[in-house]
Amino acid sequence: MLGALFPRFTRTPANNLMRTRFLLIGLLAAFAIAQKPGDTTLAGWSAETFDLPPGFAPSLPKGKETLRFAPGWRTPGDHDFWSYAFVMWIDEPAPNARRLDALLETYYNGLLNMFAEGEKKDIRSTPAQVDVKRISEGKFEAKMRAIDAFSTFKPVEINFKIECISSGKRNSSVRIQLSPQPKNHAIWKSLDAAIKDILVKEKSASK
Repeated sequence: MLGALFPRFTRTPANNLMRTRFLLIGLLAAFAIAQKPGDTTLAGWSAETFDLPPGFAPSLPKGKETLRFAPGWRTPGDHDFWSYAFVMWIDEPAPNARRLDALLETYYNGLLNMFAEGEKKDIRSTPAQVDVKRISEGKFEAKMRAIDAFSTFKPVEINFKIECISSGKRNSSVRIQLSPQPKNHAIWKSLDAAIKDILVKEKSASK
C-alpha cells in the first residue's frame, strides 16, 4: 500500500553480512562481460542465493531466495541499471496484490535502509512506496518509488513484473523481474531468461 511506514531498521551482524554480500555482487558485476542491449544470454550476470527471511527484513516469511543480477545493475547510466530478477520460495500461500504490496515494501525498505546506514545516510523519511496491480490470475505488475541507496541516493522509479505460483496450500513461489526501463526495452527479455535460468537450476538441484 502506498505510503506505508515501517519500523526503524536495526544494524546486526547478519545485516552487515548481507550488505557485504550485495556489495560483492555489485563489484563482480562491474567487472563482468558487458551485455549488449537485446542480448538474451546471461553472460556476465551474477548470482546469489540466501535463506528467508533476510536480516534486513525479519518479518518476511521463511523460505529461500535466488537472484540474477544484470552486469550494470549498480552502474548509473547503464541500460541495465537497477535491473535484476529473483525467485522467492516462501512458506505461505501464493500472495495476492495486497500481500505482494506489503511484502515488497517491507523487503525494499529494509534492504535500502541497510545500504543507506552503511553509507551513514538516513532515508527513512522517504520510504519505498509500492503499488501492485493484478493483471491476470497469478500475474501482476507493480511500480516502486524509492531512494536509490545502492548507488546515487536519488529518487528512482522501478517497474516490476511478478508471477505467483502455488506449490500446495501452504507454499508458493514468487517470480520477480524489475527494471526502470519501459516494457518494450530489450532488458525484459534478459530478465525473463534469468527467471527461467533460476528455475532450471533449482529443478536440477532438487533431483
